[in-house]
Amino acid sequence: MDSENAYNARRLNVTNVEKYIGTLGDGITNVQLVRQKCLNIVPLLQKDYGKLNDCALTAITMAVNYYTHGIYDPYILYIGVEGKAKQNSYNGDTYGTPNVKVRRIFEQSLRLFGQKRIKPCARFYKGICFTERTIVNAINNSKPVLLCTQDDGRNYYKKHCILIVGYADYEYLDKNNKKHTKRMLIAYDNWFKSHAYVDYKKLSLSTDIIY
Repeated sequence: MDSENAYNARRLNVTNVEKYIGTLGDGITNVQLVRQKCLNIVPLLQKDYGKLNDCALTAITMAVNYYTHGIYDPYILYIGVEGKAKQNSYNGDTYGTPNVKVRRIFEQSLRLFGQKRIKPCARFYKGICFTERTIVNAINNSKPVLLCTQDDGRNYYKKHCILIVGYADYEYLDKNNKKHTKRMLIAYDNWFKSHAYVDYKKLSLSTDIIY
């Protein structure tokens, strides 16, 4: 059986997430999906749009596209988001988007495309100003969540912004045949159009969310 280290620096997807959960303790067996909720969001890729360090802009564009019900060409949305970002310290050639500016860029972009009633909120520092339950509640209320992390705890996402679009609950048995549940967050990570899976418990303290 693989060890947890075997998944270090590897993308978690639908083909390996159950195997990953099986590495999180001794004698874990019978990992199976028992419930899932996922918002209907169109995935976009960084490489198709602006500059190298535009992960936050791509994630914001996906969220704006969701809230505007797909009536705009995503490229037009991206240009609008990029324009607002440039007014808020964005530099796609170097450091990208400061986390403290993401909420403002998101709100201004929503207003630009007619969504004036949506007022995004930001929560900084995982485990202090928000929990996994905060993210799940947002998804249950049909709100995608921008997640900006310095380190995902698995050496895969570093200084990266992704869009959380759902969550999945898996049940498994431990070595004593006791049943447990492990929740994984479902995301579009701007690098692939398939779902990625994120282990909330592994995320660093320096992780912020906007929803």
